[in-house]
Amino acid sequence: MRYSDAPGTVAVMQNHDTMLDVIQPATLAAELGVTKQALADWRYRGQGPAFVKAGRKVLYRRQDVDEWLEQNVHTRTDTKRAAVA
Repeated sequence: MRYSDAPGTVAVMQNHDTMLDVIQPATLAAELGVTKQALADWRYRGQGPAFVKAGRKVLYRRQDVDEWLEQNVHTRTDTKRAAVA
């Protein structure tokens, strides 16, 4: 299944040739096992994945979520996350 076929995802035209998968907060919260409020808190603190504001609507690009997950891979619980420049 393509991401844009999954419930809660929306395919958006990026240029005239490519589609960009975006995810609604409720869908991302369910995927990550957190609440929508946790995502809102992360956005406020700048701790979660990058997001897009379309007017008042918040959306997450699948690429940004995947990159954020990769940046947060740990092998031990006592290691600090590398500072992002």
